[in-house]
Amino acid sequence: MQSYKINEFGNEIHNNKINFEPSGLLAKESNSLNGVFLKYSKPSDSCNSHKKWKLYVFKYNYPHDVGKNDNTGIVHVNNDSSCGQHVYNETIPLYNNEYYLIGKDARVVNINLKEDSIEDQHAVIQHRVNKKGIPTIYIIDLDSKYGTFINDERIESRRYYELIEKDSIRFGECKNEYILLHDGMI
Repeated sequence: MQSYKINEFGNEIHNNKINFEPSGLLAKESNSLNGVFLKYSKPSDSCNSHKKWKLYVFKYNYPHDVGKNDNTGIVHVNNDSSCGQHVYNETIPLYNNEYYLIGKDARVVNINLKEDSIEDQHAVIQHRVNKKGIPTIYIIDLDSKYGTFINDERIESRRYYELIEKDSIRFGECKNEYILLHDGMI
């Protein structure tokens, strides 16, 4: 591979030395999916879970939605028209993969959240082996602008947080709530 510089007159000056500096292209290519660079690489202690963890999704019904049927067969009623309420909507299994990328870029995420305050690659729920050799579930925020929250506390970006059963998780400014449970709890 030849490299060159352009002198003050706009002419190419060829340098026949080979450049062995890392370009980052190999790393970028190895950490991509469907042509999209991934902000996350699974850690060496990544594992599958032995528990059947699930996220129970509680969608926030805004006041104008209250009283409407949400296809669950339940009609929701709220006497206070100034506030909404959380209503159970769906369950997301978290036991088939080592990790789950959360965001709004459907080309790469496992859990697709279509909200304005959600990044393309927002956060990851990761199964890892802890210091005692036990598979444990964690969450990490991927430098998102509006953050990730556990029990209404914003977590630091790029830091793993251990999750425990009954934790409430929120992403960005989305009011939907995700409750973490496993089959042994129900």
